[in-house]
Amino acid sequence: MSLSSRALLALAAFSSLSLAKDVGYFEASACADPKAFETCYKNVDTNYANCANNNCAGGSQACYNSCGGNQSCMDQNCPGLGMNCINACECERSALKIDCAGQSCWNQVYSCEYQNTVLDFLNVCTNPNQDESPY
Repeated sequence: MSLSSRALLALAAFSSLSLAKDVGYFEASACADPKAFETCYKNVDTNYANCANNNCAGGSQACYNSCGGNQSCMDQNCPGLGMNCINACECERSALKIDCAGQSCWNQVYSCEYQNTVLDFLNVCTNPNQDESPY
């Protein structure tokens, strides 16, 4: 086999390996519905970005309006800003990722990947309701 043939075979093997898409801790192709799982995670990430941008670190429109856009006023007078707010958004994102797994990757709920997803939820949420969590 020539050098160029071996290079093409190696390239083909590498490109097939790169088709496996990691979504969170999961390899999406292992899920019952990979496309729905990927879409769900994208929606969760969009929801998180909106939560953080619209509510945390002075991003809320109501806070901005009440302080006339003054950053020091927003830092001092707007409740729920900063790390606590970001953690609340992260808690919601973690819970929604569990929902994604339950909806589209249910065949993996006994996997280490699912366990890691649940651990993220337990680690980031303050007083999570463990009795109602699906794990």
